[in-house]
Amino acid sequence: MKGMQSNRDVVVEGAIMGPFLCPDDDIMNDGSAQAIPDFGQDFRALLNFLYAGSDTETLSPERFAAVLRIDAAALMASCRYPALSHGSEAYAMQRHLHEALRVIRLCNDLFGNVEASLAWFQQAALPVFGGNTPHQLVSEDRTDDLVRYLSSLEAGFSG
Repeated sequence: MKGMQSNRDVVVEGAIMGPFLCPDDDIMNDGSAQAIPDFGQDFRALLNFLYAGSDTETLSPERFAAVLRIDAAALMASCRYPALSHGSEAYAMQRHLHEALRVIRLCNDLFGNVEASLAWFQQAALPVFGGNTPHQLVSEDRTDDLVRYLSSLEAGFSG
């Protein structure tokens, strides 16, 4: 991206990302970056964005990192699923992304807003889980615990 950078810009594998820009692979022919859409209440739009440019079964880790406003290397580091048992790190990353989306979808059902759900997933320190964020819990393979927690919230309990 050409031009001035704000202090809110994030560097992702050599690409400058502002709060609403995608990484290198989404740079258009004119050198400008594709904007991350405002998903509002449309979870399907989030899925379409994450699957764009790939087959229908592969989520883009770069786009996922951009949506979470983190660097792709940080996303890779958060993926702790065993890769060797399935033969590839790509499998482990896809599992991590699918588990994360499972939680974000449930959160979206509660909040009714994709943006709020993404922020909650990345930033909410949950006292019932020792102050860990939902993203940390998914990274620790505790998605089922988090799903039960969200289900209890939906039912009206506080955890």
